[in-house]
Amino acid sequence: MDSVGRHVTQARRSLWRLLIASSLAFAAILAPPTAHVNVVEGHCTNNPAQYVQGYQDTTNQQNGVRAQIGWVQGNICTSGVYHFVVLCAMPGCTNAPVLWMQVGMMYFNWQAEPRSYCEFSGATYMFLDFNISHGPHDYKFQYDTFDDYWDCYVDSSFKASQSRTAAGFDSGRYVGVQGEAIQAHVQIGEMAPSKLSYSAVKRRKESDGVWVFTNLSRVAPLFPYGSDLPFAYEMRAWTNAH
Repeated sequence: MDSVGRHVTQARRSLWRLLIASSLAFAAILAPPTAHVNVVEGHCTNNPAQYVQGYQDTTNQQNGVRAQIGWVQGNICTSGVYHFVVLCAMPGCTNAPVLWMQVGMMYFNWQAEPRSYCEFSGATYMFLDFNISHGPHDYKFQYDTFDDYWDCYVDSSFKASQSRTAAGFDSGRYVGVQGEAIQAHVQIGEMAPSKLSYSAVKRRKESDGVWVFTNLSRVAPLFPYGSDLPFAYEMRAWTNAH
């Protein structure tokens, strides 16, 4: 998968995300104010979103993906950030329409603190978010062959599901973990020298239902972001001071 294809894919995702953000922001205006106070800095701009990515394009089909993602509540400027694990139907995650399942943690400037979420981008789009405690959590998507539904879990607690018909697929080839800043300079991961871990990244093989560790490749992020792969199945992400 080349960088152009990846960026095109991310642009498609960002369009969905901006629609969600606009809707949630409007709802937040109507809701009572929270005690959270944002730190708005001059370098926060409305430039295109930026990413920290680790992925594996597999040669066979997968019907599940999971990862443990640490906890972080950083500077989100006037926008927001996602930290997640994802499974896409096609290699490179570039097919149109893009079919993928995503689960992780989100934090926007109108929220008091981060929340977990389950996101389905297929024939029918769905986005649901939930309360989450401070600390690392295990995020998982898997396809249930008994009822033909994709199921979303946080720490083995069922959160949401989507039918195969609505999802548009029942297995995929692309497994990844990612930090996504909706606005340029939003903090992804921890502030350096600290690092946020996306660890124990696994995929479930469609052929036998066995969970195996991924063999991640890293996409070099743009400044001010950083990432590394201490193990094949773990990515760490951070934002450098700027």
